[in-house]
Amino acid sequence: MTDAPGLLWNQIDDNYTRLGSLEGLSHIDAIAACNSLAPWSQMRRLNLLDDGNIGAICGGVNSCYSDTDVETRGQCMVNIENFEYYTDFTTEGVYIWYIRPKGGDETVEGEDVTFKTFPAFIRNGVTKDRIFPSAFEGYVNTELSSIYGGDVLESKAGVQPTSSHTIAQFRAAAHARNGGAAGKWEIMDYLTMCAVQWLYLIKYGGSNSQTLLGAGVTNITDDVNKIENRAINTGATASLGNTSGTVTVEHYLTGESTVQTSFNGIESFYGNIQKFVDGINLDSTYSPWIADHGFTSVFTGSPIPALSTPYVNSNLTVSPTHGYITDIATDPTYDFGFLAKTVSSDPKSVLKYICDSHNVSTLGNRPVRMGGGWHSNLSAGTFEFYADKTSAVSDREIGARLMYVG
Repeated sequence: MTDAPGLLWNQIDDNYTRLGSLEGLSHIDAIAACNSLAPWSQMRRLNLLDDGNIGAICGGVNSCYSDTDVETRGQCMVNIENFEYYTDFTTEGVYIWYIRPKGGDETVEGEDVTFKTFPAFIRNGVTKDRIFPSAFEGYVNTELSSIYGGDVLESKAGVQPTSSHTIAQFRAAAHARNGGAAGKWEIMDYLTMCAVQWLYLIKYGGSNSQTLLGAGVTNITDDVNKIENRAINTGATASLGNTSGTVTVEHYLTGESTVQTSFNGIESFYGNIQKFVDGINLDSTYSPWIADHGFTSVFTGSPIPALSTPYVNSNLTVSPTHGYITDIATDPTYDFGFLAKTVSSDPKSVLKYICDSHNVSTLGNRPVRMGGGWHSNLSAGTFEFYADKTSAVSDREIGARLMYVG
């Protein structure tokens, strides 16, 4: 048996320590070690057909994978294999996270502790072997109505991410890939977002993704008239394939130099355009309601009534004020997220603790967005959180990602 890879965050002292099989490794060596371990080693771009079958794998032998011909080859998605996790939050101010592949025999300090299936792989009581977030930000194709019966959400290179749609419209465009039915093709949800956050955090050993991975498309001068979508086209990271890194790009309009990031094949997880995140709604008491299926945007009552199942009240309470995240809200059930328990208004906090900001309002029940956009500057990253608009919002700065959970 070997130790599972892990990470410790001392929130009080604000420092990170690698644990388990990563203990004592340099930053570069720890990243390299993760690249050779599951689940990171199994993350790869692929073409996924509408029926959930894999068409081709990026980097595969004699592969016919395509980043652009998605109508024929299948959507550009990223394979994430089922993984298990273990947390230890028993010491106040200390957060410990471990990860291992499904069914793995890796231990924690030689102890055979109880690992749990990460929640993103459990859908309506059914455990999935893998999930597929999109490789690229979502593009709503309006020219395939005769095939899909309406607009359809795509993941491909070479297009500007679509904005100015409500979360319900993006959701419907994802469902169109499955004849309008839910439960297979969706927009990326909270549980999948958390899975990617875990994979990023343990691999890179810290929360400041803009420093550790790359700034992302966050430095573009915004439109003074506030009417343009200035997100750059998807696909600059096609040359990176399944790896992580950045590619320098010149903005098509302003000429400014910016960088498009990729995390193990997932391009612009943060930056370029804000993305709706499904499967989570914040009620008027600042309690997150979370679902693994049956996503919707419309709730009545305050707080959300129990009849809103399959959404479940997490009974966590996130910070009711804007600020930079200084501590996270957890309990023994919801021990996998990074929602803000406390925040700081000190601008210097953008380089401390979780390093991303928490943006809320008093609007009542509201959906969630993440990541930041083209002019967010330092207010963007893997843990950037927004719940400050109603589900009716349709904005030039907000897009979505495709997801397949099968």
